[in-house]
Amino acid sequence: MKQIQTELGEGDIFSRDLIDLKKKIDAAKLTELARTTAMKELERLNQMPPMAPEVGIIRTYIDWILDLPWQEMTADNLDVKHAARVLDRDHYG
Repeated sequence: MKQIQTELGEGDIFSRDLIDLKKKIDAAKLTELARTTAMKELERLNQMPPMAPEVGIIRTYIDWILDLPWQEMTADNLDVKHAARVLDRDHYG
């Protein structure tokens, strides 16, 4: 019954949210490890009742994975003296 309701677009809000989350994971340019982890967490989320306390934590974790810029690269500044100056300026001790 749940599958029929989902196909008809009549599923509950939690089910629709999980479907949207699956689409976001599929569309994201994740590494293989990140994709595997996100799908594993989505499966855990799918097996939980919507009111379980862990739902919010897992959902936030998946959103965090999706928000990271997996394909963007930046030039690293490996100058240790520069790092020390920045840390001394911004942090005590």
